[in-house]
This record gives sequence, C-alpha cells and structure tokens, in this order.
Amino acid sequence: MNAIKKFREGNGITKKWLARQLGISRSALWRYERGYVQPPKSVIFHAASLLHVSPEELTNEINK
Repeated sequence: MNAIKKFREGNGITKKWLARQLGISRSALWRYERGYVQPPKSVIFHAASLLHVSPEELTNEINK
C-alpha cells in the first residue's frame, strides 16, 4: 500500500476530500496512491501537512 493511501485511510480521510484540498483530481490521487505516477514535491509536502506526517515519512514509504 502506498504511503499516501495508508496515512489517508488511517486518518479517516476520503479521496474526494484529500484531492480537493491538494487541488488535484481524484484520478490523479488514485494514480499517486497506486504508484503509477510519482507525485510532485509540492503535492508530497502539502499531503504530509494534511495527513499530519512528515514529508520524509511519505517519501520513505513511497520509495520502498
């Protein structure tokens, strides 16, 4: 499981809400969560803030 999805679900956050907060489409979020596309650093930093984790936690999990 991708880090964004792991932390999103752990915080009880919907894809719709997170995508809206990040200013991206739900399909873009889906691609990031599935690992088809590497999110840009700006999305990683914003997502980390919204998910209450460090950017390093997201990138470490993504790059595993």
